[in-house]
Amino acid sequence: MPDQNERIRLGMRVNRLSNHLRTVMDQQFMRNDGLTAQQTRTILFLYRTTCEENRAVSQRDLERFLGLKSPTVTGVLKRLEEGGMIKRTVSKTDGRVKTLWLTPRGMSVHANLKNEFDFFEQVLLEGFCPQEAQQLIDYLDRLEENVRQLSSRQSH
Repeated sequence: MPDQNERIRLGMRVNRLSNHLRTVMDQQFMRNDGLTAQQTRTILFLYRTTCEENRAVSQRDLERFLGLKSPTVTGVLKRLEEGGMIKRTVSKTDGRVKTLWLTPRGMSVHANLKNEFDFFEQVLLEGFCPQEAQQLIDYLDRLEENVRQLSSRQSH
């Protein structure tokens, strides 16, 4: 079992890696697609929910997913709509609610994002054999679960 100083360093290293990776990815997406981090996350979320899960998404759903307030999300959506990547329609079940959908351009941008994520994953796993890559994923899953448990203990 690592001593306390090594555990602290582990947390700091994971955080530093996460921050560095996010910075590099954000720069790549901004350079290639002109997207901010929140716009990228929005497109990925809309694709997953509307295309893979086949369910409508409201602005409120997106606010919860992004952890952002309505005015901020409204700005993100406005820029994506102006860029022709999303459209907002009135919900068929509740006229007060707008549902969000990717346009064909948004679908194309999603395909580019997926390719970029695949490339980043390849780079991240360079020098790892398949078994090591799977083991790393398993370790990260365990770390994430430990953080979830810590979070739930702190909220009670």
